[in-house]
Amino acid sequence: MLHARRPPSVYSQEDPLSFAIRPPDAETELERRARLQREADAKRISDIIDEQIKIDRKNYDKSKQDVRVCYSPRRTLS
Repeated sequence: MLHARRPPSVYSQEDPLSFAIRPPDAETELERRARLQREADAKRISDIIDEQIKIDRKNYDKSKQDVRVCYSPRRTLS
């Protein structure tokens, strides 16, 4: 059986994104609390946006109306 190997970058501690978002090494307790509060606020706003998108999508799907095509043979006047 073949097993896919993960590239070494997955295990690397030098991941650029992880490096960019990690807290500073000399972060004070006050800075830490402020950062965590900002992260919580951002998460709350993101969740509100996601919920609004779900509601809008549901309303859009409900508002789509089926189109009915009725065929009636043409009558000839005789």
